[in-house]
Amino acid sequence: MIRSVSHCPYCGHLSAGIDDKQLEFVLAPDHGDGQPYPHLAFVWVGLHALTRSCRIVSEGSRVWFWIRGEGTKLVPDMRKAPLAEYVSGICCDDEVEESHPQGEYRIGGASAGGREEERPGSGEFHLHLPSSQRVVAILDGYGIYGPDPDALVAEVRRFVAVITGAVGD
Repeated sequence: MIRSVSHCPYCGHLSAGIDDKQLEFVLAPDHGDGQPYPHLAFVWVGLHALTRSCRIVSEGSRVWFWIRGEGTKLVPDMRKAPLAEYVSGICCDDEVEESHPQGEYRIGGASAGGREEERPGSGEFHLHLPSSQRVVAILDGYGIYGPDPDALVAEVRRFVAVITGAVGD
């Protein structure tokens, strides 16, 4: 089943999802050709599989990070991926407002808790893993959109490079 990650706040299209059977990130699942919608700059998705005792099951857990013009990467450790960490921080309001991009942008998506409030079963759901282990999946996912997504990506990259000394992820 394709689970919704983020709809574009400008045009309303479903711009990203995850396939919970294949455990894959899907760009523009309703579009059919996998091409990004015009406003999308970044997508950050965290899928965490948990046992009944709340232990993380690595087989079913992933963090995907999509960057316009570069595609999708799996992020094994957010601390070693400053661009992904920064984008996640903007989406989750972990970054102070002064460190947000100056150009126009909007955020789509929600935390697992926000998804559950809006539509039960969309942020927390059962996941069947290839090992036949049944776990509860927690889905957090956001997209950052703008009227000029290429300029937004460049601005965010420059800012991350300045604050971390890194060139990117």
